[in-house]
Amino acid sequence: MSGWKKLAYSFGSVMVGIATFATVLGVSSGHPTVAGTFVMFATAVAGWIVAIPSILKINNVSGWRFWLYLGTGSLSGPIILFVALLVPFIRHATRIGHTQNTAVTFVTLIALGLFTIPFFVGTATYLLWLRNAQTSVLKRIDLAAVDR
Repeated sequence: MSGWKKLAYSFGSVMVGIATFATVLGVSSGHPTVAGTFVMFATAVAGWIVAIPSILKINNVSGWRFWLYLGTGSLSGPIILFVALLVPFIRHATRIGHTQNTAVTFVTLIALGLFTIPFFVGTATYLLWLRNAQTSVLKRIDLAAVDR
């Protein structure tokens, strides 16, 4: 499969992930904001640009590789978010009380859960599109071999 087709599939899956996240935020908050949607889009495109070498390198998503890539793609964003939230929390942990620590922990867990949903949906969409394209290419190769 060509690199351009992989990039198109991956960018489409980023858009699916953004739409999923905007929907989750819209349901949970009552209304997604334009500024929040723009921030999600900018962050997703930046993550997509960083992931381009991996996108172009992956050629086989069958079997156990599918599950490995799904886990890696689904958890990379929430782990980065967790570290980004954890560093300020550790810096200021001595200044805040126990009640605020519990509240921050609870909000962090909710944020991780909310961020896991669009990463999972976007990664699953990309991998399923890629696997479908690879399967159709393999079927064409098999049919060409039978015709000879």
